[in-house]
Amino acid sequence: MRNVTLFGLLAVLLLATGSAAAQSNNNLLQKKYGKLYDALETYAPDDPAIIDDLIRQVRTDFKKYGANARRKYINLSFTTQTLEPLGESWLIDNGESPESKIGAAFTVGKTYYVHRKPLGGMVRFGIDGTFFDINYANYKSRYVDEWYDGSSLQKEVYESTLHQAEIGVQVGPSVTVTPVSKLKVHAYFRYAPSFAALYSTEAETIAGGYASFFVTGGSVSFGAIGIGAEYRWGKGNYKEFGASDDEGDIVDGEYIATSKTKFKTSGARIYLNFRF
Repeated sequence: MRNVTLFGLLAVLLLATGSAAAQSNNNLLQKKYGKLYDALETYAPDDPAIIDDLIRQVRTDFKKYGANARRKYINLSFTTQTLEPLGESWLIDNGESPESKIGAAFTVGKTYYVHRKPLGGMVRFGIDGTFFDINYANYKSRYVDEWYDGSSLQKEVYESTLHQAEIGVQVGPSVTVTPVSKLKVHAYFRYAPSFAALYSTEAETIAGGYASFFVTGGSVSFGAIGIGAEYRWGKGNYKEFGASDDEGDIVDGEYIATSKTKFKTSGARIYLNFRF
């Protein structure tokens, strides 16, 4: 009973003071932990080694299970994705889905655990909140323009570089498994509302608008560094900036507003993960 009371007092005082790493030297312990050391000395005045051992154990448990145990994350990603027009597009031919040539992403967020004590000593459920997610991809696109000059069908092929970027946030459930003190396995599913934009070097136009994405993936980290992979997909409405909804063409007898197009984006990210 005495050991349980002693350990409980130690844990409460350590979390309240936000103590740093334990030291084996008693003088350093007194200096670093102050009131904590004095309280423990009352229980074990003749054996300071007990204080050192208990602080070391609580420090280990706090790093492994504590509410602040490496919850923040930064991801540096390599991205590969496709861009598919859902309807008539002034940037890409119908039926064509170009793949990105270059892609990268930067993500910053934090995991909020919904319970303090791990299930089975290693499993914790939480909510991931990504405060900042920016994604960039570069494509080569092709567009064929056809028209009649009165006697024959004329055709002109345009090739362009497309730059696509999104900035947004993410939120969704996650599960973290900590089989040993420094090893973390993290899996998640998130909803990612974003602002998306496209720039065409050939048309020299910028189009943008709201886009909804979903992200699912996982990472494995040891201490502060790890690796991960995720799949990301969604749709967005892109409207050419400065263009009127009245701008359009007649395609197969139907009026199409060429100033706006819906695009589907999907692809994978492989990332380097930092936790702190």
